[in-house]
Amino acid sequence: MRFVTGALTLTTLTLTQGADSAVVTRSFASGAVRIDPGMILVFQPATPTQEGQVYLRGTFGSSNLPRVEYAGAVATWPYVRPP
Repeated sequence: MRFVTGALTLTTLTLTQGADSAVVTRSFASGAVRIDPGMILVFQPATPTQEGQVYLRGTFGSSNLPRVEYAGAVATWPYVRPP
């Protein structure tokens, strides 16, 4: 996952099937955009019985939304059967 504001990348986290979770251990900010430490991302691969998803739980903000506490999917995709 890459967190961007404008053309600036604040941070990048890698999720794979073998390393399916990541924690933001420090804060990131640029101007009024902020990511607080403790944000958690979890990767769930798609299977024949469930969609894949990346789940995020954490706090971030900007000038117009200074404190957003979010817990939910930020990406989902269907299972694609191998050829």
